[in-house]
Amino acid sequence: MQYCEQLDEYDVKTEVLKLLTSVNERLGNTKAALQYSKDYALSLDSLRERSSGAEILKIKAKHELDTELLQTRNELELVQLEKERRELIIAVIGIVALAIILTMLLLYLLQRTRHKRLKSEQELHRVEKEKVAEELEFRKKEMTANGMYLAQKNNLILLVNQRLKELLPVLPKENAREIKNIISELDNKTHDNSWEEFEKRFKEVHTDFYERLSKAYPKLTAGDLRLCGFLRLNMSNKEIAAITYQNVESLKTARYRLRKKLGLSREVNLIHFLTKF
Repeated sequence: MQYCEQLDEYDVKTEVLKLLTSVNERLGNTKAALQYSKDYALSLDSLRERSSGAEILKIKAKHELDTELLQTRNELELVQLEKERRELIIAVIGIVALAIILTMLLLYLLQRTRHKRLKSEQELHRVEKEKVAEELEFRKKEMTANGMYLAQKNNLILLVNQRLKELLPVLPKENAREIKNIISELDNKTHDNSWEEFEKRFKEVHTDFYERLSKAYPKLTAGDLRLCGFLRLNMSNKEIAAITYQNVESLKTARYRLRKKLGLSREVNLIHFLTKF
């Protein structure tokens, strides 16, 4: 009994007390059996109390364990939610970064395409401008050549007329009459529409020359404007005289009057001044 108490084996002690009660009852030791019966009852109550306390402790321990497990599970869920939130944030940042990169790439490609198109347009404009400049230069040369041709043609006609007039006094009347007809025909040739053709070509090359000059100097006559056109081509008095059927002295006078109308001093080059229009 002492050994069971030292080892805290109350269930063994209770069984021993039960056996001692039973043995003493069979042996007729009523008093001892009664005492062991009381001790048995007390031990049994004590054992029941211990069992009840142990059950309570077990339930309490289980509750604490469940609570701890629930708390741990909640903490794990929080950790998992935090992990998922971080992954979502990283994914969103990645998507935004990718969108920014794609936008920048698209803008770069658009800018590059626009630059290429602009460069192509500029190149096309340059080619067209060179083509127009070449055509204009060709027309200038053509017009100058046409003016020279008119001057040479009229000079030749005037020279032939002069020679024919010198022959008239020494020719028979019949021949003289024929020569006069030839002279008259040549005079008509010198008064054809050559000047109109020349002026038309001049206006094609120098489109607004007459308009700008007339606007700046409204008092200029048609003859003044025509003289300005010849001077604009840097033609000499002799060449102008051959086209306009004027003598050189008359042209010198006309140029002097033109300078006065334009308000130019002798130091100013007339031809250089007219190239500004």
